[in-house]
Amino acid sequence: MGVSGLDKKKRSMIADLSLLVVAIVWGTGFPVTDIAMETIGPNQLLSIRFGVAALILGLVFNKKLKGTTAVELKAAAVCSFLFWAGFTTQTIGIQYTTASKASFLTGVYVVLVPFLYWAFSKRRPDKFNMIAAFMTLGGIYLFTTSKGADILSFNDGDALVLVCALFFASQIIAVGYYVKEKGIDPIVLTVYQFAFSFVLSLSMVFAFGEFGIKQPFDFTAIVSIVFLVIFSTIIAFLTQNIAQMHTTETHAAILMSLEAVFGVIMSVILLSDPFTPQMVVGCVIIFAGIITAETKWSFLRKPTKPIQVVE
Repeated sequence: MGVSGLDKKKRSMIADLSLLVVAIVWGTGFPVTDIAMETIGPNQLLSIRFGVAALILGLVFNKKLKGTTAVELKAAAVCSFLFWAGFTTQTIGIQYTTASKASFLTGVYVVLVPFLYWAFSKRRPDKFNMIAAFMTLGGIYLFTTSKGADILSFNDGDALVLVCALFFASQIIAVGYYVKEKGIDPIVLTVYQFAFSFVLSLSMVFAFGEFGIKQPFDFTAIVSIVFLVIFSTIIAFLTQNIAQMHTTETHAAILMSLEAVFGVIMSVILLSDPFTPQMVVGCVIIFAGIITAETKWSFLRKPTKPIQVVE
């Protein structure tokens, strides 16, 4: 293997590990979002998250934003709409369903991404990635149902969260397309994605008259909002957009879908929920799915011996 090939492999590994960290942060964000929404409404929360994130990143990367092209703005507009729509349907829907069920339904995007990518690019993902996606979803199912989520029942909140999975899957495809195929700077894309999403969220605040607060802000609410702005929004999405330059869309979906698993694990840690044998089985299946996507089981194949030519 040449040096360039080795460098590419290392970049891909770092990207995948970065997306794993993103999944941990997003998983923690499930219970934190519930806490924040005890004080303010969903559109207010999203406005704060995206608005503050856009302001901070705009100040930090102001030099990169100079000379922004129409192509970059178009890419940001597409990604921000999918991004905002996914968050809006999830944040509203989670109010009418359980956190465990929302975790599973959001995780459905892991199997949507390979098929959407296939439809969009006309390039079929390999069988290992397809198998890994379904294995991961199966593991997430075991995880979420272990906490009593009734996956078979369905209400309006569940429908909204399922729609959010479609938006998130589309956003992953769009980000991958723009940063890899069109060469859009992922930092510029992230800043404008937040800015456009802030405008969309703020318009929903006015549309629904979501101006008041449910209860006075306390320390827990403030810490929750700060966590969602800094970690779940700025760091997580900036990392996602940069990492997707160096990994496939299906890999990204598989790793980021682990937010559902970490969401359950955090409830075990923070809320003292029991860790059941069913969760262990789910962990094993998910881990096997990740191994399938990352290695394609190459370590099980016998190396081919070079043919020796006798002179």
